[in-house]
Amino acid sequence: MSIRKEGVRVGYLYGFSDDPVVAALEFNEKGCLVQIPSERIDVEEALSDGMSGIPDEMVFKDSYGALWLASSRIARTRFDLRGEGQCNIQVDRIVESDFSESSFKVIVGMKTIIDGLYQWSGVEYPVVSIDCSDVGGQAVEIRVKNIPSIELQGPMGSKLSTSIIPLLRRFTGWIGLDYRVHFQTSSAELRPWDDHARFHGMMQDMMCLVYGKPCAVKIVNVSNDIKSSVKGAEVERRWAEVHEPEFGYVSRHVERMNPARDHPLFKYDDMDPKLFSDFMRAWDSWSKPLRIATTTLFQAGATVEAELIQIAVALESLGFEIQRRRGVNHAKNPEFEALVKEIVNDFISKDDEVDRRFRSELLCKILQGAKPSGKGMKNSDWVKCFKDAYLGAKHADRELPDPYASYVFARQGFELIRVWFGKKVGVDGRLLAKNLNLD
Repeated sequence: MSIRKEGVRVGYLYGFSDDPVVAALEFNEKGCLVQIPSERIDVEEALSDGMSGIPDEMVFKDSYGALWLASSRIARTRFDLRGEGQCNIQVDRIVESDFSESSFKVIVGMKTIIDGLYQWSGVEYPVVSIDCSDVGGQAVEIRVKNIPSIELQGPMGSKLSTSIIPLLRRFTGWIGLDYRVHFQTSSAELRPWDDHARFHGMMQDMMCLVYGKPCAVKIVNVSNDIKSSVKGAEVERRWAEVHEPEFGYVSRHVERMNPARDHPLFKYDDMDPKLFSDFMRAWDSWSKPLRIATTTLFQAGATVEAELIQIAVALESLGFEIQRRRGVNHAKNPEFEALVKEIVNDFISKDDEVDRRFRSELLCKILQGAKPSGKGMKNSDWVKCFKDAYLGAKHADRELPDPYASYVFARQGFELIRVWFGKKVGVDGRLLAKNLNLD
């Protein structure tokens, strides 16, 4: 069963008031709009904030099924002085439900599709066999063998799960297969929705760093304990379809990652599984600097100076966290140069001398690959020039940096964070140097 999104659906809305109310529901680019005609709107309440308190969850039921609604807000209310009017509610989160009293405020599982995840995972297409041995030509048997899920050994039972969806076009005889790789989290007990969503945001951030492009995420399903309406029946766990267009970073106004054109800096098999697992489990520590950096990819129309400031803050935050995890006691705010130096040192530190050399060469490639001045510079000189440009864009009493220099420094800082991430999860420096493209 899937959510019917075509046309206007008319049914009853439960949870909005003490009694069910007639409502019309129509899907839009942000979720859906619920329209409630009313002859009893209190004029004084409508003019104040009295109608802003929408219930945390509601259920819409019609002849097509039931929908669980959450993350709602008043869109607009129309009324006349007689109190006759219409209340419109914008709903951001819709979950396919049944006619039981199940709630999805707490769940046991979540699945999402993320741009680039399929290519990064390295999974191969499933084995497809076609049997046309039927002598009479009355049937053709197609068998598809799925591959096992990839356990990531991360928090919340995170793994890469695969699914195969048959695509049939009526009247044309066309048959296809939609093969998908999902990022999936699972918990033994019911956990709040946001607990699961946080780790899906983590994977979206990681894909943005892997590709250096805006990677959109789409929530597909959530799993919950479904309470049957039949008395004495056991609690059932099943996956329900979700419609939440603004889940994760919204990429409506930016050019998303293109799998045919954009290639990953490294793939899943290039990492050390244990280091990747450790990195995911320490996400609370790394999330702040990395999210500051990746959000620049989704800010369409932002000035180069704004991006420079944001990347500089991400570098400061990352260097500060590296120091904190080393046990450095910050008696005062450390200098920008010292924090960036922490990233550089953490990046090139490696017992393998060959890999250390390639990391050092890769660092030079990043810092000299696109030079504002057209000349190479030492690492220390680059940090100083970056700081001058950063402070010039940030402070009113400093000289504004050249726009091209701001663009180049912001990009170099972002690439430094990308390769640092690759180093942190155990990717070989030679592979990073080979795959990094600064053109």
